[in-house]
Amino acid sequence: MADNIRRLPSGSFQVRMLKEGKQHSKSFTSQKDAKEYLASVITGTKSKTLNTTSKIPTFEDLWETYKSGDYWDKKKPTTKKRELQVIGVILEKIGQLKIDKIKRSTIALYKLERSKETYLKKKVPTHYSGTQIRLEMCLISAVFSYIIKELGDIYDEWIEINPCIGVKKPDTSSRIVRVDNTEYIKLLAYFNGRSDRTAVFLGHMLQIAYYTGMRVSEIGRMQWNDIIYNYGTWENGTPKHIILIPTSKNEEPRPIPIYAELKKVLDNVWEFKKYKDLAPEESRYIFWSLTKKGEYRPYEPAPHLYKIKTQLGITSGLSFHHFRHEFISQEFERGELDPLTISRKTGHKNLQVLNKYAHLNPNLIK
Repeated sequence: MADNIRRLPSGSFQVRMLKEGKQHSKSFTSQKDAKEYLASVITGTKSKTLNTTSKIPTFEDLWETYKSGDYWDKKKPTTKKRELQVIGVILEKIGQLKIDKIKRSTIALYKLERSKETYLKKKVPTHYSGTQIRLEMCLISAVFSYIIKELGDIYDEWIEINPCIGVKKPDTSSRIVRVDNTEYIKLLAYFNGRSDRTAVFLGHMLQIAYYTGMRVSEIGRMQWNDIIYNYGTWENGTPKHIILIPTSKNEEPRPIPIYAELKKVLDNVWEFKKYKDLAPEESRYIFWSLTKKGEYRPYEPAPHLYKIKTQLGITSGLSFHHFRHEFISQEFERGELDPLTISRKTGHKNLQVLNKYAHLNPNLIK
């Protein structure tokens, strides 16, 4: 019985119990009232405290309910980590607001205030990006959507509609999403001829991203046995080589074709492994780093890429994800493949999402 009652951050006591396929959930000021309500649910009798001492939950209470549900448990660790990073500022701003007071105007005001706030970036006051504010608004919306969908009959006296509906999210279309060719050439020139492990790994990972559109996490997890030569033959009779990604973001394996340019890159990595011992047998990964305990893990290139960009004077915000946008855009511009085939190469299940990655050169549109 005690497992069905928990104390929320606001100090109220929440009762949650599934009985005969129906979820019962209420929040109370005192533990005594919560226990009485739980007993009434178990016995099927009417609680005296139900309509007299029920406490209106805060947004922080909703967040705790959202985080304790099955929906949260099914999320990927990376998604949980991102939401936990985002929720802090949200709870600071609206965490203690009663949910019946959170309206569309509340969310619109939240967006406006966040867009005016600044933080110190390299000692320079900088406004928060539209992308950051979008993430926060999306999480607020996700919490309300979950509550309405899963527990609507319990919270409907306080929540009529998701307050985020109708509030326009910040525009992010102005951000750079394709790779500047001069910056790419500058990076390749920097890595050319270098033999230290960081430069070798980072330089080749950038090229793999450019030629395949693979996610940086997928490149980091690559193993030598994921590269399959002579997998078959192409229509013109030439040997077919692929990189087989065993698990992607969508939890499905997908093959990446290896064409001439990509094969040269992989051959170069192999030569470095062979002659410079950059991939010891103990490591399962092609691109690896060591933990403080001396254990091998996938190499994370982002911090090193940032340092090298700063050194080279590249200030555009170039990241590995830009190479995914670039690859998809080039695939569309070539016009040799239909969107469905491109989505199979990139791992997108939704063509609508795929289209957001295509930023076509207007000079190539006829």
